[in-house]
Amino acid sequence: MPRSALSVSLVLAASLLLAACGSGDDDPAAEEPPAATAPDSAEEGRPVLQRDEDEIRGSFSMIEMAHTTPYAGAGVEEQQPNPWDGTAQGEGPYRYAAIPCTGNAPVNNISGDLPAFNGLVEGSRVPVSSRSHPLEFEVTEGDDGAMQLDGTLELTVCQLRPGVTPDPDPVPDPEKDRIRIEWTAQAVEATAETVVWEGSLEIVGGTGPYEQLRGEGTIAGYFFCFAPEGCAELGEFRDVQFVMSGDYTLPAEALEQAGS
Repeated sequence: MPRSALSVSLVLAASLLLAACGSGDDDPAAEEPPAATAPDSAEEGRPVLQRDEDEIRGSFSMIEMAHTTPYAGAGVEEQQPNPWDGTAQGEGPYRYAAIPCTGNAPVNNISGDLPAFNGLVEGSRVPVSSRSHPLEFEVTEGDDGAMQLDGTLELTVCQLRPGVTPDPDPVPDPEKDRIRIEWTAQAVEATAETVVWEGSLEIVGGTGPYEQLRGEGTIAGYFFCFAPEGCAELGEFRDVQFVMSGDYTLPAEALEQAGS
């Protein structure tokens, strides 16, 4: 599939999921899905996990949303949001982040399967809840003239199940385990109200059970504005939604730390 077609299909899937989640008043944990089990075969079309004495190998998919409204309580107050206008280059880093784990964020509450290693972590239930704290990037001009985005993502693991974490949360967001991702992408379509982008990512570790996590894959998303007046009037893109998928490896011994 051409890259542009891949981007459109991924973003469309993300948009449909956002629409299905509603306005944020509904808690996706209210109707709990059945407990997830770690698949070890292709039965029922589920992804294959390969495991031996030394290493675990699997695939993942994630969906995330982040914003540029002040995110007090997320533990990144010293890195305040810095929205991109969709055209500026060399003035970053531009920075987006999600609301805290105790806030109801329907998309992020059911973000994906990577933190639980496809449900392999004992007691986990896919999809898990996570937050982008933060997603940031620099913008330059690529060799072909397209806008090049090079950035990082600190993916905070709220809990190894879907939904909002209890409030008060005994573990503040800055103290939760994180997965670190480096990514690069190109803007493939831009209008006054949206910028669509796609590229590749690399998982470069994290904290706790994710310290030795490695992987690679694709990333695609779009910048937009929830605000009623729209991005054109604001002169900046306040929000971003993106999807990630790929493959990962993890030393078998690291799995014992997960969920602790």
